[in-house]
Amino acid sequence: DLHKAIRRQRQMCIRDSGRIDINTADAAQLVTIPGIGETRAAAILAYREKNGPFAKVEDIMQVSGIKSALFEKMKDYITIR
Repeated sequence: DLHKAIRRQRQMCIRDSGRIDINTADAAQLVTIPGIGETRAAAILAYREKNGPFAKVEDIMQVSGIKSALFEKMKDYITIR
């Protein structure tokens, strides 16, 4: 089932690299971040395409639909390398 696959992928990403680089991740990687589904993943990719890479992880809150409460859920899963 999709949710089990996402949880498995999330655990692998955390175990292998610690965090997901929000400047290089594709949609499949982004949806493994807690609170990020296909719509928000697409918004992150569109934001990056229009504005370039994020300077700091907090800048992800400039993406439509990502506010401080969601950022608090996802901050331990993301990074910028």
